[in-house]
Amino acid sequence: MALTARYEQITGVRLHEQMPAMLVALGHGSTHWIGTAFYMLLPWIREDLGINYLLAGSLVAATHLSSLLANFGSSALTDVTGRRILILCFSLVLGALALIGTSFIDHPLELGILIAVAGATGHVWHPAAISYLSRLYPNQRGFALSAHSLGASLGDTMAPLILGMLLSVMLWKTAAFSAGLPVFGVVILLWWILGREENPENRFSEKGAWRHYFKNLKKLGRHKPLILLSLVSGFHGAAQTGLMMFIPIYLADDLYAGSMITGLGFAALQIGGIVAAPITGLLSDRLGRKPIILFSLAGSTLMTALMAMADQIEFFIPCVLILGFLLFAVRPVEHSWCMDLAPKAMAGSAIGILFGVASVFAMLTPPITGAVADEWGISQVFWMISMLVLISTVFAILVPGRIPEKTDDSANI
Repeated sequence: MALTARYEQITGVRLHEQMPAMLVALGHGSTHWIGTAFYMLLPWIREDLGINYLLAGSLVAATHLSSLLANFGSSALTDVTGRRILILCFSLVLGALALIGTSFIDHPLELGILIAVAGATGHVWHPAAISYLSRLYPNQRGFALSAHSLGASLGDTMAPLILGMLLSVMLWKTAAFSAGLPVFGVVILLWWILGREENPENRFSEKGAWRHYFKNLKKLGRHKPLILLSLVSGFHGAAQTGLMMFIPIYLADDLYAGSMITGLGFAALQIGGIVAAPITGLLSDRLGRKPIILFSLAGSTLMTALMAMADQIEFFIPCVLILGFLLFAVRPVEHSWCMDLAPKAMAGSAIGILFGVASVFAMLTPPITGAVADEWGISQVFWMISMLVLISTVFAILVPGRIPEKTDDSANI
């Protein structure tokens, strides 16, 4: 009882009230399970289909193009229909089918289509999930969104570990099929507990709902602090995309690691995030968003530079572990900061802008870094990523540190 009371005191939320946050975190973990499974499978897919780094990067870029389109569609539907749980379940089904479908492909074009579908999954998810949690926990956003981020880190961690084991005993296509099946169980759980009792604020029936929405969206596009924060997210997201693509490839191709060590090294990035997410989310509720983000980005710049100089597994993997703690500390704080800045009625679209900018940057990163890797080697890619994180740090300095007062309507956009 004393331990429970202490836990509730730290989080600021009663234990029985945390169930929705934990379930949404589980679903978020499933979207990242899907995405990370594709990255983990990429070295084996690349060898099987005979594609170079540039083409591999272009295929990854397809995920971010589809993410960009899905992101804005989901943002609008979230704010206008209010059917957040239904949108979350749809995104998981879409991603699971794409991952299972990968086991039937024999051509890079087929792979590109399925990767694009899987890429849409996460960005259909985010506007609905983050605005849902922000509304449900208005005074504990740091806690709720750190739990959400923790779910992502768990999914990102479990995928390479389990895929590494599967790949050691079966073909990559069988592993891809097997990895998609558990997601359907999460869909059932999410809908059974949260979806059936959802009471959406459906504004379709209101006269001029869409016209009013687009009017507010235009104002949101001129919201300077939100635009600056989106640029922080954009450069940070570009760096994260490059790391997710090239850490497993570097381990497998340059450091000659087997499937188990490659999975462990890739998981190290996410293990750091598991530790960081709950700590930084709660700290940001108390100390403010800006100091946490600046510290984490500055540290990430340094660690990525050290990775560029690492030519042994024993040095590279610890660098990845520390980088994961620093880099993934940014994610829940960015989202909380965005919800602090956004008008309540446009919360889904505000997070949509954040992820939309990140998608554009992330879409450009894989083909560019792929070309750099083909020409100069993967170590040069890590130097490039270090510069991206440094630029993100500069933009974070420019975002106003004080959280403005906010009303529930959109008049203050």
